[in-house]
Amino acid sequence: MSGPSRSAHGMSAPSGQADCVVSLGEFRRQMPPDLLAALPWFIAYSGGLDSTALLMASVELGISVRAIHVNHHLQAAAADMQAHCERMCARHGVALDVLHADVQCRGGDSIEAQARQARYEAIAQHVRASTSDRPAVVLTAHHRDDQLETVLITLFRGSGLEGLAGMLPLSPLPVPGERTVWLARPFLQMGRDDIAAQALQMGWEWFDDPTNDDVRLRRNWIRRQALPLIREHFPQVDASLLRLSRQMADARDEWDDQAQRLMQQCEVAPLCLSRTVWSQFNEREQVRLLRYWLAGEGLRLNEARTLQLREQLLRPQGGVRQVADEWGVEMRSGQMRIVRFGKQAEQTGEPKNEPQDEPQDEPKDEPKDDFNAGRKGVE
Repeated sequence: MSGPSRSAHGMSAPSGQADCVVSLGEFRRQMPPDLLAALPWFIAYSGGLDSTALLMASVELGISVRAIHVNHHLQAAAADMQAHCERMCARHGVALDVLHADVQCRGGDSIEAQARQARYEAIAQHVRASTSDRPAVVLTAHHRDDQLETVLITLFRGSGLEGLAGMLPLSPLPVPGERTVWLARPFLQMGRDDIAAQALQMGWEWFDDPTNDDVRLRRNWIRRQALPLIREHFPQVDASLLRLSRQMADARDEWDDQAQRLMQQCEVAPLCLSRTVWSQFNEREQVRLLRYWLAGEGLRLNEARTLQLREQLLRPQGGVRQVADEWGVEMRSGQMRIVRFGKQAEQTGEPKNEPQDEPQDEPKDEPKDDFNAGRKGVE
């Protein structure tokens, strides 16, 4: 790898140290001061290999942390996984918060996607309630192989710049709310084999989720079948995908800088833009600013849905245009404002969030969403 991954706010992934403790320590030294002081940090802890390594590295460094385990109650091993997490945290003196996600099996999205959204919402609600007077940081154990799989999946799905840029070392949790919850990923430059080798050497105990062997799940198929075959013909594919991701991240940073300048011209209050000024921008600028503005509040739209919203906002009528469950954009008196509403709001088209690409530790199924927005401009 030719260099560190870029991220906004001066953060970069640790530079390839094949040691979990060293990587976490290096990452901690780069944290912005307000987040560095926002202790305890939370750890997304499934009990699997990767999150166990993150938990143990935190213990080794003496970092004040609380673990969060989300039980979806979707597989036979769910209770055993929870019990394992409880034993591990008790053994090492780490506080554990067990959350129970209510997964509504609706039509449309896969059960994996619905479980992911339920997990995000449970973590966001819990962390915000637990940190009412300070910033909130959730550590996740995403690593280099997760990044490779994410970039490859987004490439297959035809994702644009943001999807191909992959995951940032520091980015907001994609759940709307009054305060940002920051996801921190200290292992992005470590490989899965590096983590496993250290875990075995140190005698760390983890829980092997049986669903990780199910190649009917897309990410498992990518990892266990597709990537090995691709590597046979293109041995350099790992380095190529990571280089592509870094290049796309650089381009995304430039787009974000432009969108931030545009927002400075038309922002009139928190969550509120001048519709009059926004309408004077060209189409590309209007779309870019909409996506940046909404993403800063945890509302992620794909390009097609953003174009649809743009057309609606250019119409002379007022009212609310729904962009996600319980969230919309209200047009009134030459302004447009992000609002939260009830069922009475007008819905002008089926809201559809951008396909998301952020993997969780377990299970590794559909591409898991990364918010793909850096820290600048969204505090």
